[in-house]
Amino acid sequence: MFKPISPAPQKKSDFDATQQKDIEKDVMEAVARKGKPKQKDPVEKAKNDLRRIVQQVGIDPMRIVQAGQMAEMALKDKSLYPMVIEQAIKSNLISEKDVQKGVVDYGILAKGITAGRLTQQLLDEGAL
Repeated sequence: MFKPISPAPQKKSDFDATQQKDIEKDVMEAVARKGKPKQKDPVEKAKNDLRRIVQQVGIDPMRIVQAGQMAEMALKDKSLYPMVIEQAIKSNLISEKDVQKGVVDYGILAKGITAGRLTQQLLDEGAL
């Protein structure tokens, strides 16, 4: 009877100094972030753009946070949608031409929720 031939064991590479430095760098970055997860570049870009716009326009960041919270409420209870849209228009966060009449626009709700959460993050970080 024939025995199957097993492949030769592969030698594991030794843990080198470069790998150690990479780990140390990652740990130091995590400490600097206070253990918060690393944000991806698109999120950071969106936060920077939002921060710049809020500062240039001079809008109260809490209005954006509140609008985001209201958008979340409208997402859960569709009957609140007209009131949320009306309030967003009165607050000059959106214009009437942005709104589709008679239809719940999930895109507007998603943008409102995202803007509210990113603004809250910026406030928590002290960036606004």
